[in-house]
Amino acid sequence: MRCLSVLLSLVGLIIACQSSDPTPVDLRVRIDSISRRVETLRHQTFRQPVQGRYLARSDLLRIYDSVSFEEPDPADSAWDSMLWSLGFVDSTGALDNAADSVDASSILAFYSRGVLWVVDDMRDSTDLDVTIAHELVHALQDQRWDLAKLYRNHRGLDGRLSLQYLLEGEARLVETLYAHHLADSNQALRLFPQLPLEQFRDSLRQGDGLDPEMITLPTFHPYEQGARALAWRWAKGGWASVDEWFRNVPPTTCFLHPETVCPKVVSLELSELATLPLGWHPLREGMVGEHYLDILFSLWRSSNQWIPAGSIQSGALLAEHWQDPGPDGAVNGWRGDRFGVWGDRFGNLALVWRTSWCDTIAAERFLQAYQRILVKKLREDRIVDRKAGMGLYHDPQAGVWDRIERFGAEVWIAEGMPTQKPFAFHSSNPSFKLDPPAAASRHGS
Repeated sequence: MRCLSVLLSLVGLIIACQSSDPTPVDLRVRIDSISRRVETLRHQTFRQPVQGRYLARSDLLRIYDSVSFEEPDPADSAWDSMLWSLGFVDSTGALDNAADSVDASSILAFYSRGVLWVVDDMRDSTDLDVTIAHELVHALQDQRWDLAKLYRNHRGLDGRLSLQYLLEGEARLVETLYAHHLADSNQALRLFPQLPLEQFRDSLRQGDGLDPEMITLPTFHPYEQGARALAWRWAKGGWASVDEWFRNVPPTTCFLHPETVCPKVVSLELSELATLPLGWHPLREGMVGEHYLDILFSLWRSSNQWIPAGSIQSGALLAEHWQDPGPDGAVNGWRGDRFGVWGDRFGNLALVWRTSWCDTIAAERFLQAYQRILVKKLREDRIVDRKAGMGLYHDPQAGVWDRIERFGAEVWIAEGMPTQKPFAFHSSNPSFKLDPPAAASRHGS
């Protein structure tokens, strides 16, 4: 009787476990089989089985949004102002009707919060097993590192994008190992050639896949280039080297240049540059990072498509002979940046931006390239003073000043400064204070 009692208890326990996991039987078998392969490839063990669900494609976006790891950023109320101030859009609200380049019709499955969701019309797809392998890597990441915590701890432009390189890069790498039956890091590395943004951008243009660039490039580039960066680290230092980046997520520059030493980001204080007058309040502060800087230069290469001929008051600068390094070249040597966007009660915006570079050559190259963006996006600016390493511009209609200046390997940028006198940085004592705002300052619209 005692043996029978123990057996019945075990049966009851198994039934209870099964009832707590509503994963369909066929999907349970599929997930378990692929999980074992993923564990072997990644040299890590799942702490608990991953549950699975089927969902109708008509419910895909609703369920995806409801279980997403990404939480609202308290600073998102200043999103448009930030994008306009930095030059990612030519007017506020420009992205309101922009098409999302992610094609929901191509999604087979996704993972979030302990559950692997499979679109029911894809259950017979020949690509489903590879997709499940990819999503199971995200499940393993979640169990090891807590994805919700990673998303909370990495906000902002560069922080969130670096996380995408890490998460999607590892999933893409293991997915590729699974699909090609590989276990050797050097063989895997050969499948992921170096993919500069300029090259990737060109391939997307050919496939009509840039709508707009600042959505498309951060969405797709992290898969391939992230996989290469992590394959490189795996080949040189094993999976432990990959784990180091999960413990301390590096900036995007480390993913863009995995063969070089990952630089320590220079800490930059904006308080050393700016003190805004009473009535101005901070809207957003953060780091742009190399990837988004690259996109910024790419966007303005096509500015002749929307800027009317003859409308740039400082057009003489653009007519000067200049060796354009291209977007990738303009941002090569990035070591850190910090920006702050401020506003007043009238809707006027001011930008202060401090950037750091590996040497004076890289800093000067960035200055020359960004100066050409500055006069394009601030088309009413007149040249007041220009010399090596410095440009001062004035918008007489708005009554504001714009300045870009190099101090050694740093480049400082100030835009929309409502001072009565010509605006200047104080290099001996790097700080400035703005006069009370003029009545007709420049607006972010």
